[in-house]
Amino acid sequence: STRSDLNAYFERDPVLGQPLGKVTRGWAFSEIEIGARFKLLDTFGWPERPEPEPEPEPEVEARPVEGDTTGVREPVAPAPPPADDEDPNFVPPAPERPEAGAPVEAAAEAEQAPVDRSGVRFRTTVGARYRFPLSDADQDPYMDPDVFLQQPIGTGQADLQLELFQDVAFGQRFMAVAGVTYGLQFKDELVRRVSLPGQPYGYASQKTTVSRDLGDFLEIVISPRFSLTDAMSLAVEYTFWNKGSDVYQATSGGVDASPLNTETSRTRHMLGIGAYYRTTRLFAAGRAGMPIDLAFLWQTAISGSGGQTPALGVVTLSIRVPIQLF
Repeated sequence: STRSDLNAYFERDPVLGQPLGKVTRGWAFSEIEIGARFKLLDTFGWPERPEPEPEPEPEVEARPVEGDTTGVREPVAPAPPPADDEDPNFVPPAPERPEAGAPVEAAAEAEQAPVDRSGVRFRTTVGARYRFPLSDADQDPYMDPDVFLQQPIGTGQADLQLELFQDVAFGQRFMAVAGVTYGLQFKDELVRRVSLPGQPYGYASQKTTVSRDLGDFLEIVISPRFSLTDAMSLAVEYTFWNKGSDVYQATSGGVDASPLNTETSRTRHMLGIGAYYRTTRLFAAGRAGMPIDLAFLWQTAISGSGGQTPALGVVTLSIRVPIQLF
Protein backbone atom coordinates (compact mmCIF):
# COMPACT_ATOMS: atom_id res chain seq x y z
CA SER A 1 0.00 0.00 0.00
CA THR A 2 0.97 3.62 -0.44
CA ARG A 3 0.35 6.75 1.61
CA SER A 4 -2.54 7.71 -0.66
CA ASP A 5 -4.14 4.27 -0.13
CA LEU A 6 -3.91 4.68 3.63
CA ASN A 7 -5.35 8.21 3.48
CA ALA A 8 -8.23 7.04 1.30
CA TYR A 9 -9.02 4.26 3.79
CA PHE A 10 -9.09 6.67 6.72
CA GLU A 11 -11.23 9.17 4.79
CA ARG A 12 -13.90 6.60 3.90
CA ASP A 13 -14.36 4.72 7.18
CA PRO A 14 -14.38 6.12 10.72
CA VAL A 15 -11.23 5.10 12.57
CA LEU A 16 -10.81 4.53 16.30
CA GLY A 17 -7.24 4.82 17.49
CA GLN A 18 -5.92 3.44 20.74
CA PRO A 19 -2.30 3.37 21.96
CA LEU A 20 -0.89 -0.15 21.90
CA GLY A 21 0.26 0.21 25.49
CA LYS A 22 -3.38 0.49 26.59
CA VAL A 23 -4.54 -2.65 24.79
CA THR A 24 -4.99 -5.68 27.05
CA ARG A 25 -5.16 -9.09 25.44
CA GLY A 26 -6.35 -12.23 27.15
CA TRP A 27 -5.97 -15.80 25.97
CA ALA A 28 -8.28 -18.34 24.39
CA PHE A 29 -8.18 -21.88 23.06
CA SER A 30 -7.31 -22.11 19.38
CA GLU A 31 -8.22 -25.71 18.61
CA ILE A 32 -8.62 -28.95 20.55
CA GLU A 33 -7.93 -32.23 18.80
CA ILE A 34 -8.82 -35.79 19.72
CA GLY A 35 -7.21 -38.72 17.98
CA ALA A 36 -6.11 -42.35 18.11
CA ARG A 37 -3.17 -44.35 16.76
CA PHE A 38 -2.76 -48.06 16.06
CA LYS A 39 0.39 -50.09 15.44
CA LEU A 40 0.26 -52.25 12.33
CA LEU A 41 3.80 -53.64 12.63
CA ASP A 42 6.23 -53.60 15.54
CA THR A 43 9.48 -55.56 15.68
CA PHE A 44 10.91 -53.38 18.45
CA GLY A 45 9.12 -55.35 21.17
CA TRP A 46 9.01 -54.34 24.80
CA PRO A 47 11.84 -55.05 27.24
CA GLU A 48 10.93 -57.67 29.82
CA ARG A 49 10.66 -56.58 33.42
CA PRO A 50 13.02 -58.67 35.61
CA GLU A 51 11.32 -61.22 37.86
CA PRO A 52 11.54 -60.42 41.60
CA GLU A 53 13.95 -62.70 43.44
CA PRO A 54 12.46 -64.83 46.26
CA GLU A 55 13.52 -63.91 49.78
CA PRO A 56 15.92 -66.44 51.37
CA GLU A 57 14.41 -68.61 54.09
CA PRO A 58 15.96 -68.28 57.58
CA GLU A 59 18.40 -71.01 58.57
CA VAL A 60 17.34 -73.35 61.35
CA GLU A 61 19.10 -76.01 63.41
CA ALA A 62 17.61 -79.14 64.86
CA ARG A 63 17.83 -80.57 68.39
CA PRO A 64 16.43 -83.82 69.76
CA VAL A 65 13.03 -83.74 71.41
CA GLU A 66 13.15 -84.58 75.13
CA GLY A 67 11.85 -88.02 75.90
CA ASP A 68 11.89 -89.08 72.26
CA THR A 69 14.01 -92.05 71.27
CA THR A 70 12.91 -92.18 67.64
CA GLY A 71 15.49 -89.64 66.59
CA VAL A 72 12.87 -87.11 65.48
CA ARG A 73 14.19 -83.60 65.79
CA GLU A 74 12.32 -80.31 65.80
CA PRO A 75 13.70 -77.17 64.12
CA VAL A 76 14.94 -74.48 66.43
CA ALA A 77 15.97 -70.98 65.46
CA PRO A 78 19.67 -70.30 66.02
CA ALA A 79 20.63 -68.43 69.15
CA PRO A 80 21.45 -64.76 68.66
CA PRO A 81 25.15 -63.88 68.77
CA PRO A 82 26.43 -62.37 72.01
CA ALA A 83 26.31 -58.61 72.24
CA ASP A 84 29.45 -56.54 72.14
CA ASP A 85 29.17 -55.63 75.82
CA GLU A 86 28.84 -59.30 76.81
CA ASP A 87 31.97 -60.52 74.99
CA PRO A 88 34.73 -57.95 74.47
CA ASN A 89 36.56 -60.35 72.13
CA PHE A 90 33.52 -60.83 69.84
CA VAL A 91 34.29 -60.23 66.17
CA PRO A 92 31.34 -60.22 63.71
CA PRO A 93 31.74 -62.76 60.94
CA ALA A 94 32.72 -61.43 57.52
CA PRO A 95 29.90 -61.49 54.95
CA GLU A 96 30.12 -64.30 52.46
CA ARG A 97 31.24 -63.26 49.00
CA PRO A 98 28.71 -64.20 46.31
CA GLU A 99 29.93 -66.66 43.80
CA ALA A 100 30.33 -65.75 40.13
CA GLY A 101 26.98 -65.61 38.41
CA ALA A 102 25.13 -64.88 41.65
CA PRO A 103 21.73 -63.12 41.41
CA VAL A 104 23.23 -59.84 42.72
CA GLU A 105 25.76 -59.61 39.91
CA ALA A 106 23.16 -60.72 37.37
CA ALA A 107 20.84 -57.93 38.49
CA ALA A 108 23.66 -55.40 38.22
CA GLU A 109 24.42 -56.55 34.69
CA ALA A 110 20.72 -56.28 33.81
CA GLU A 111 20.69 -52.67 35.03
CA GLN A 112 23.54 -51.81 32.65
CA ALA A 113 22.24 -53.77 29.66
CA PRO A 114 20.60 -51.69 26.89
CA VAL A 115 16.83 -51.92 26.69
CA ASP A 116 16.89 -52.32 22.88
CA ARG A 117 18.55 -55.19 21.10
CA SER A 118 20.85 -54.76 18.13
CA GLY A 119 19.87 -55.21 14.51
CA VAL A 120 17.34 -53.51 12.25
CA ARG A 121 13.84 -53.02 13.68
CA PHE A 122 10.65 -51.58 12.19
CA ARG A 123 7.49 -49.97 13.56
CA THR A 124 4.51 -48.81 11.47
CA THR A 125 1.71 -46.75 13.02
CA VAL A 126 -1.47 -45.29 11.54
CA GLY A 127 -3.79 -42.76 13.15
CA ALA A 128 -6.45 -40.12 12.72
CA ARG A 129 -7.27 -36.85 14.47
CA TYR A 130 -10.34 -34.62 14.50
CA ARG A 131 -10.02 -30.90 15.19
CA PHE A 132 -13.02 -29.23 16.78
CA PRO A 133 -13.95 -25.77 15.37
CA LEU A 134 -13.69 -23.88 18.66
CA SER A 135 -11.99 -20.69 17.51
CA ASP A 136 -14.01 -18.16 15.53
CA ALA A 137 -12.32 -14.96 14.40
CA ASP A 138 -15.68 -13.19 14.18
CA GLN A 139 -16.69 -14.17 17.74
CA ASP A 140 -13.38 -14.36 19.56
CA PRO A 141 -13.68 -12.27 22.76
CA TYR A 142 -10.10 -11.01 22.34
CA MET A 143 -10.32 -10.26 18.61
CA ASP A 144 -12.05 -7.60 16.56
CA PRO A 145 -12.59 -8.77 12.96
CA ASP A 146 -12.87 -5.14 11.83
CA VAL A 147 -9.28 -4.43 12.87
CA PHE A 148 -7.21 -5.68 9.94
CA LEU A 149 -3.94 -5.69 11.93
CA GLN A 150 -5.18 -8.44 14.26
CA GLN A 151 -4.88 -12.10 13.39
CA PRO A 152 -6.96 -14.97 14.82
CA ILE A 153 -5.23 -17.72 16.81
CA GLY A 154 -7.06 -20.50 14.97
CA THR A 155 -8.74 -21.23 11.66
CA GLY A 156 -12.16 -21.76 13.26
CA GLN A 157 -13.25 -24.75 11.17
CA ALA A 158 -13.15 -28.52 11.57
CA ASP A 159 -10.34 -30.71 10.26
CA LEU A 160 -9.84 -34.44 9.81
CA GLN A 161 -6.19 -35.52 9.70
CA LEU A 162 -4.95 -38.95 8.56
CA GLU A 163 -1.48 -40.00 9.74
CA LEU A 164 1.15 -42.62 8.86
CA PHE A 165 4.39 -43.04 10.81
CA GLN A 166 7.34 -45.31 10.05
CA ASP A 167 10.23 -45.86 12.48
CA VAL A 168 13.40 -47.74 11.50
CA ALA A 169 16.13 -48.44 14.07
CA PHE A 170 19.68 -49.46 13.20
CA GLY A 171 21.39 -51.04 16.18
CA GLN A 172 21.07 -49.36 19.56
CA ARG A 173 22.11 -45.81 18.64
CA PHE A 174 20.58 -44.77 15.31
CA MET A 175 16.92 -44.41 14.34
CA ALA A 176 15.03 -42.70 11.53
CA VAL A 177 11.48 -41.42 12.08
CA ALA A 178 9.26 -40.49 9.13
CA GLY A 179 5.67 -39.25 9.24
CA VAL A 180 3.06 -38.26 6.66
CA THR A 181 -0.11 -36.30 7.57
CA TYR A 182 -2.90 -35.41 5.16
CA GLY A 183 -5.43 -32.88 6.42
CA LEU A 184 -8.98 -32.47 5.14
CA GLN A 185 -10.33 -28.99 5.98
CA PHE A 186 -14.12 -28.79 5.98
CA LYS A 187 -16.34 -25.93 4.82
CA ASP A 188 -17.77 -23.27 7.08
CA GLU A 189 -19.40 -19.84 6.82
CA LEU A 190 -18.17 -16.50 8.13
CA VAL A 191 -18.22 -12.77 7.37
CA ARG A 192 -15.40 -11.31 5.30
CA ARG A 193 -14.63 -8.06 3.51
CA VAL A 194 -14.36 -8.78 -0.22
CA SER A 195 -12.06 -6.35 -2.01
CA LEU A 196 -10.27 -6.45 -5.33
CA PRO A 197 -6.56 -7.41 -5.37
CA GLY A 198 -5.61 -3.83 -6.25
CA GLN A 199 -7.39 -2.48 -3.17
CA PRO A 200 -5.12 -2.85 -0.13
CA TYR A 201 -7.87 -2.49 2.51
CA GLY A 202 -11.43 -3.79 2.49
CA TYR A 203 -14.10 -1.29 3.55
CA ALA A 204 -16.84 -2.01 6.05
CA SER A 205 -19.40 -1.62 3.27
CA GLN A 206 -17.83 -4.64 1.53
CA LYS A 207 -18.71 -7.11 4.29
CA THR A 208 -20.56 -10.19 3.13
CA THR A 209 -21.24 -13.72 4.34
CA VAL A 210 -19.13 -16.24 2.44
CA SER A 211 -18.71 -19.99 2.32
CA ARG A 212 -15.09 -20.88 2.99
CA ASP A 213 -13.32 -24.13 2.07
CA LEU A 214 -9.69 -23.96 3.12
CA GLY A 215 -7.30 -25.99 0.99
CA ASP A 216 -6.28 -29.46 2.14
CA PHE A 217 -2.69 -29.80 3.32
CA LEU A 218 0.10 -32.37 3.22
CA GLU A 219 2.88 -32.55 5.80
CA ILE A 220 5.95 -34.81 5.59
CA VAL A 221 8.42 -35.07 8.48
CA ILE A 222 11.81 -36.85 8.33
CA SER A 223 13.90 -37.02 11.50
CA PRO A 224 17.16 -39.00 11.87
CA ARG A 225 18.06 -39.46 15.54
CA PHE A 226 21.12 -40.50 17.56
CA SER A 227 20.73 -41.93 21.06
CA LEU A 228 23.17 -40.68 23.68
CA THR A 229 21.70 -42.95 26.37
CA ASP A 230 18.72 -45.28 26.67
CA ALA A 231 16.54 -42.22 27.43
CA MET A 232 18.24 -39.25 25.73
CA SER A 233 18.49 -38.67 21.97
CA LEU A 234 19.30 -35.81 19.59
CA ALA A 235 17.67 -35.26 16.20
CA VAL A 236 17.78 -33.27 12.98
CA GLU A 237 14.24 -32.68 11.71
CA TYR A 238 13.03 -31.65 8.26
CA THR A 239 9.40 -30.72 7.55
CA PHE A 240 7.72 -30.24 4.17
CA TRP A 241 4.30 -28.54 4.26
CA ASN A 242 2.00 -27.83 1.33
CA LYS A 243 -1.54 -26.42 1.29
CA GLY A 244 -3.85 -26.10 -1.67
CA SER A 245 -5.75 -22.94 -2.64
CA ASP A 246 -8.73 -21.80 -0.58
CA VAL A 247 -12.19 -21.51 -2.14
CA TYR A 248 -14.50 -18.63 -1.12
CA GLN A 249 -18.06 -18.25 -2.43
CA ALA A 250 -20.60 -15.59 -1.48
CA THR A 251 -23.80 -17.04 -0.03
CA SER A 252 -26.00 -14.01 -0.84
CA GLY A 253 -25.99 -10.60 -2.43
CA GLY A 254 -24.46 -11.64 -5.76
CA VAL A 255 -20.97 -10.63 -4.60
CA ASP A 256 -17.97 -12.20 -6.35
CA ALA A 257 -15.83 -13.60 -3.52
CA SER A 258 -13.16 -15.07 -5.81
CA PRO A 259 -10.61 -12.32 -4.97
CA LEU A 260 -10.30 -13.95 -1.53
CA ASN A 261 -8.87 -17.07 -3.24
CA THR A 262 -5.86 -15.17 -4.56
CA GLU A 263 -2.41 -16.35 -3.35
CA THR A 264 -3.77 -18.75 -0.73
CA SER A 265 -1.73 -21.83 -1.74
CA ARG A 266 1.45 -22.33 0.30
CA THR A 267 4.57 -24.48 0.28
CA ARG A 268 7.17 -24.37 3.04
CA HIS A 269 10.39 -26.24 3.84
CA MET A 270 11.62 -26.16 7.45
CA LEU A 271 14.78 -27.51 9.07
CA GLY A 272 15.75 -27.69 12.72
CA ILE A 273 17.19 -29.67 15.62
CA GLY A 274 15.54 -31.39 18.56
CA ALA A 275 16.22 -33.20 21.82
CA TYR A 276 14.11 -36.02 23.26
CA TYR A 277 14.08 -37.57 26.73
CA ARG A 278 11.87 -40.65 27.03
CA THR A 279 11.73 -43.18 29.85
CA THR A 280 8.80 -45.26 28.57
CA ARG A 281 10.92 -48.26 27.63
CA LEU A 282 13.04 -47.93 30.77
CA PHE A 283 9.83 -47.96 32.81
CA ALA A 284 8.70 -51.11 31.01
CA ALA A 285 12.04 -52.72 31.95
CA GLY A 286 11.64 -51.72 35.60
CA ARG A 287 14.50 -49.20 35.48
CA ALA A 288 12.54 -45.92 35.77
CA GLY A 289 10.11 -44.64 38.36
CA MET A 290 7.55 -43.33 35.88
CA PRO A 291 7.12 -43.12 32.09
CA ILE A 292 7.56 -39.62 30.70
CA ASP A 293 8.28 -38.16 27.25
CA LEU A 294 9.90 -34.73 26.92
CA ALA A 295 10.54 -33.21 23.50
CA PHE A 296 12.12 -29.91 22.46
CA LEU A 297 12.21 -28.86 18.78
CA TRP A 298 13.46 -25.70 17.07
CA GLN A 299 12.78 -25.19 13.35
CA THR A 300 13.10 -22.35 10.88
CA ALA A 301 11.87 -21.94 7.31
CA ILE A 302 14.64 -22.40 4.74
CA SER A 303 12.54 -21.90 1.58
CA GLY A 304 8.95 -21.67 0.39
CA SER A 305 6.51 -20.33 -2.16
CA GLY A 306 3.06 -18.77 -2.22
CA GLY A 307 1.90 -15.21 -1.89
CA GLN A 308 1.04 -15.46 1.82
CA THR A 309 3.59 -18.00 3.07
CA PRO A 310 5.28 -16.67 6.21
CA ALA A 311 9.02 -17.23 6.69
CA LEU A 312 8.49 -18.34 10.25
CA GLY A 313 10.43 -20.01 13.02
CA VAL A 314 8.80 -22.44 15.44
CA VAL A 315 9.83 -23.59 18.93
CA THR A 316 7.91 -26.60 20.24
CA LEU A 317 8.01 -28.06 23.77
CA SER A 318 5.86 -31.10 24.54
CA ILE A 319 5.36 -33.18 27.68
CA ARG A 320 3.55 -36.53 27.66
CA VAL A 321 2.92 -38.95 30.52
CA PRO A 322 1.56 -42.30 29.28
CA ILE A 323 -0.96 -44.02 31.56
CA GLN A 324 -1.66 -47.75 31.30
CA LEU A 325 -5.42 -48.33 31.38
CA PHE A 326 -5.46 -52.11 31.01
